[in-house]
Amino acid sequence: MFADARIRDVISRITSATEDEGLSELRRDLEFDLHASTTAAITAAHSDPAWAADRWPEHRRLHEQGYRILTSPGADTER
Repeated sequence: MFADARIRDVISRITSATEDEGLSELRRDLEFDLHASTTAAITAAHSDPAWAADRWPEHRRLHEQGYRILTSPGADTER
């Protein structure tokens, strides 16, 4: 799913950042993408239950990782 791919990209950018500059914007982007991904996944799960059966575990793991980053005092704790 495109929305999950965006989350992967932002997580990668956050965890590879070497300076604090720009991290607040990346964390904001991550929060936005997590919300968009949730909406897309719920829609897909209702319209295509096979999607949920195949992809939900990875989708859930990705969201757990994203929310851990957002709730950590600093993004560098996820490295």
